[in-house]
Amino acid sequence: MKKFSYFLTLVSVLLIFLSSGISVNAAEILPYWYSDTSEIRSFNSSSYSISVIPRESITGMPEETIAAYSIHALNAWTNALGSSSLSWTVDHVNPDMVITDITRAEADSGNIPDNVLALGTMTGTKNLYYQAYYDGNLKLFYHYPNSIVYLIWDDTSSAYVDKAWQEITTHEVGHAIGHYGHNPDSTQLMYYSVNPSDGSYNTTPQSKDTSHMHLVY
Repeated sequence: MKKFSYFLTLVSVLLIFLSSGISVNAAEILPYWYSDTSEIRSFNSSSYSISVIPRESITGMPEETIAAYSIHALNAWTNALGSSSLSWTVDHVNPDMVITDITRAEADSGNIPDNVLALGTMTGTKNLYYQAYYDGNLKLFYHYPNSIVYLIWDDTSSAYVDKAWQEITTHEVGHAIGHYGHNPDSTQLMYYSVNPSDGSYNTTPQSKDTSHMHLVY
């Protein structure tokens, strides 16, 4: 989950990771880990399909608005990781990822806290396919079949500027492609919150965000 604090308050073999992902040595020690959790997730493939499902008649979020934020977020991650590592196509029939908008009432019914404006997560039956260590701590690698991103649109959130929503959506898509937990570095997109008192926003993945997801893509 991405929270705004001011404007708003998300082990026995050598493994060679997909495409431009890193190689892990036989000692199974990771060279870095940029998450506050011990888990990282990914799709089974470096290519995934998406469907953006606008619900303007229910939430009031314009169809072109959710489309623009979604395309920005998807392209931001593809550009950061490289299209040979991660790419997406459109599939409205059986997508791997769904991006949609919901009302605050719907968020409340799903027990999503009031200070959360969006939620992204991988879904379905997870498959543990690898384990490794970083700094003496075991890290778990899971494949998931699907993911979903909810953008919560209400009287408050609809007033946020485009760059704020670009950051929110790109952060949640980061969770939806497998970044579990948050980056402890406040300069990174996947940090748990943002306080843009200077009017600046992280609308694209930063260096540690990208490195972390290169562990799986």
